[in-house]
Amino acid sequence: MSAANPQQIKHAIDMGRNALKSGDLAGGCQHLDGIEHPEALYLFALANHQMGHGDTAERSLRRALSLQPGFGQAGVALGRLLIETERLSEGEAAFDALISGGNNEPEILFMRARARLELGKINDGLKDLQDVHARQPSVESLKTLASTLWMIGEHDAFDNLLGQTAKNPEFAVAAADMLRQSGQPERAIAAIDAARKSLALPFDAFAVVTQAHLDLDDPESAEQAARDSLTVDPNDHGIKSRLISALLMQGEAASALELIEPMRDVEPEAQHWIAYEATALRLLGDERYDALVNLDDFVRTYTLPTPDGFESLDAFNKTLLQALDRWHFYEHQPLYQSLRDGSQTDRDLTRIDDPVVKAYIKALDAPIRDYMQSIGTSNTHPLTARNTGEYRISGCWSVKLQGKGKHVNHVHPAGWISSAYYVAVPDEVQDETGKAGWIKFGEPPFNSTPPTPPQKWVQPAAGLLVLFPSFLWHGTAPINDGSLRVTAPFDVVPA
Repeated sequence: MSAANPQQIKHAIDMGRNALKSGDLAGGCQHLDGIEHPEALYLFALANHQMGHGDTAERSLRRALSLQPGFGQAGVALGRLLIETERLSEGEAAFDALISGGNNEPEILFMRARARLELGKINDGLKDLQDVHARQPSVESLKTLASTLWMIGEHDAFDNLLGQTAKNPEFAVAAADMLRQSGQPERAIAAIDAARKSLALPFDAFAVVTQAHLDLDDPESAEQAARDSLTVDPNDHGIKSRLISALLMQGEAASALELIEPMRDVEPEAQHWIAYEATALRLLGDERYDALVNLDDFVRTYTLPTPDGFESLDAFNKTLLQALDRWHFYEHQPLYQSLRDGSQTDRDLTRIDDPVVKAYIKALDAPIRDYMQSIGTSNTHPLTARNTGEYRISGCWSVKLQGKGKHVNHVHPAGWISSAYYVAVPDEVQDETGKAGWIKFGEPPFNSTPPTPPQKWVQPAAGLLVLFPSFLWHGTAPINDGSLRVTAPFDVVPA
């Protein structure tokens, strides 16, 4: 459309904007396509981004910025797109350009902080986060800043930050949950109790208190807190899962199953509901349990095929260990994870441009395909019914354990097939009696009545890959001798 027709351009932009507001992305693009105007290009990019056309969106945003270099919205959108596609250095540069041009709004600083943290520029990212939280505090800025302080070992600063939240109800609840996640459930409950004296707390407070009581192995108090919260919102899935845990801890498996079965119908692919169902069936002595977990068929081990270009798997693992070490930026584990006393990479390894990591991802294909073929495609089981014969890796990361490091028992709620790949293991894994560092299956993350101990153990070895259903409770026995255990797990979903 010619720049000589400003009224026509304005009309087309208005039409395009209205179409996008109504959810008509394709119609909006038709109105905006071909208009050489910064705002039209920006809106056209937003629509294409939502439709998954990232390359088109990027070209449009760059063209908009070339026409209007100070166009802040386009700059933010470009930076976000670059970060989402793991082009972190380019994303950081995009936000640097905005800030250098005088646009240092908190949103821009926060996005630059994200890029810097994932690039390993921890001090720079931390400064951005502190600036953001000081100028425009939010639950998101609080959680991100506190989590970063925790992972770099600044635990006094972590405590001080969380102690400054007492006057804001949303902040108070978020702070209490982070205290719980850092291994301090008593403090979490005390913080909620103190906040309730002067604040009307949001519903999330119930979840924090309920989970804290579960962490303290107090199922009676957890059950009461859960039932109190369900009188406020009887359909909250998170509270229902905590109530189920409390019931299983008290041996009330039949009552738990009455809650589990409708949730399995509502969210049939949510792995945690399957895990709860398995534990309830086990406690009831129901023969369906063995068919559901099927440990002999569904927990399978493989030796990773030696990637091309390496003379041996041992040589590959040593090189992979060095490559992964560059991405372990933090001293302590992230909050909201199963990891204890260790570190975890912040980035999805499938998006890292490293030839060694790429060689690892490529080598996984044969074992994954063998696993899918082995389990079959029966439509009577939640694992095999989803087997299309094709897959994608939905996430891959690395975990480093040392000292007393371990994984508490957990599942991968959004996965289908999960894994453990051992890059390096300590000598003490050879002790078949102590089982230090071994992976265990079947034991829930709470003390059930009667007890439900692990039913299968797998001894780690460098080069060993373990594949299993994402719904299967799994964890590790702690390492005792202080030596290193490095893994590169991943999740697979059907494609």
